[in-house]
Amino acid sequence: MVIRNLENKIKLVMIICSLFLVGCIIICISSIWTAKVMVSDAHQKVYVLDGNVPILVQRSTMEETLDVEAKSHVEMFHHYFFTLAPDDKYIKYTMEKAMWRCFIIIFSRYRRMTNISAIRWKKRCI
Repeated sequence: MVIRNLENKIKLVMIICSLFLVGCIIICISSIWTAKVMVSDAHQKVYVLDGNVPILVQRSTMEETLDVEAKSHVEMFHHYFFTLAPDDKYIKYTMEKAMWRCFIIIFSRYRRMTNISAIRWKKRCI
């Protein structure tokens, strides 16, 4: 009788321990899944700081913002190209910044026009 009772107690302990282990595994898997969902949701939100105030903005694709970015590049090119002071060093500096904004063909023609060698150009950029 004692052996039978002891066997039942061991079976009961094994059942309780296995249920506890299954419960722990379920909790771990659900917490990992919840964390993954929360991180993926956070990656979908974009915040922009206006001073010290964060503002939630809508995320957009490259195709949607291509026109705005192109206009911005053209405006920056015009800003650097048409705001030239009488200083020679400043003219070269703003012309180089303006040329970085335009196409590579125009940039290479500008380098040939001003006779800047590739080695000097790399030294300036570094």
